[in-house]
Amino acid sequence: MKTLLSLATVGALFTFTPVAAKSVEQPQTARVGFADLDLGSTRGIAELDRRIAAAVQDYCGTASDINVKGKNDVRRCRAEARRFAAQQREQALAAYANSGRTLASAAAGHR
Repeated sequence: MKTLLSLATVGALFTFTPVAAKSVEQPQTARVGFADLDLGSTRGIAELDRRIAAAVQDYCGTASDINVKGKNDVRRCRAEARRFAAQQREQALAAYANSGRTLASAAAGHR
């Protein structure tokens, strides 16, 4: 099982590529953008968590209730995706906190 992870600059996006429920021949990547979020606020972090959860669900999909193997594959995919996303989430929050930037100062730097 190969997994590709990358963390772009703080305020950009991060990706995860769990492969439990995806074809090994064509791994896909889920992207979660957070450039518009203030990761220094509870509201911004909650929105990031919501986006991660939605991306994991979209990435791993669903399986019919009668498809036990499919259900297990989806469960494994979601667990792996959440694990990789959690690592990148923590890196993004730490980088944001260490940068001393606010959303306003980050936006001003991109003009």
